[in-house]
Amino acid sequence: MPGEPELVAVTPLLIAAVRRQATAATIGQLIATSGVWTQMAALGIKSLGHNVVIYWNDTSSRLDAPGGVAVDIGADVALPFAPTGDLRPVETPTGSAVHLKHVGPYSRLGDSYNLLARWMADRALVTRGPSWEVYGHHHDDPQLLETDIYRLVVDNR
Repeated sequence: MPGEPELVAVTPLLIAAVRRQATAATIGQLIATSGVWTQMAALGIKSLGHNVVIYWNDTSSRLDAPGGVAVDIGADVALPFAPTGDLRPVETPTGSAVHLKHVGPYSRLGDSYNLLARWMADRALVTRGPSWEVYGHHHDDPQLLETDIYRLVVDNR
């Protein structure tokens, strides 16, 4: 169940991430098998405890591009670190974004993205660049899962 969208100013969030190419059919498995947490543990990199995925396309549909889209799959970290192997420091974008908190199963994220698109269209907000998701802590009950969705927009205020 989505919350109410809002326009917010976002500052960079530092993550330890691996770059992958994802489609709607592969994104779940790519997140599950990214190895980010294992690599971070091996390198002594401390996380703030949240998974983060950045989608580097600038269209209204996240994963429908031919061949998929570039994604950074990672976890938020407290301190900068040097790139090692395919694990590298990445920051979420900065600027104006629309934010929506999705509560419920990941399989229903599409509903929240549709709501967000309608809300943006009603306000003539234009997508600019990437979108990203910050995942709340795990719950065994999928109805309690929380995902914060951000879409960077042209600041027309």
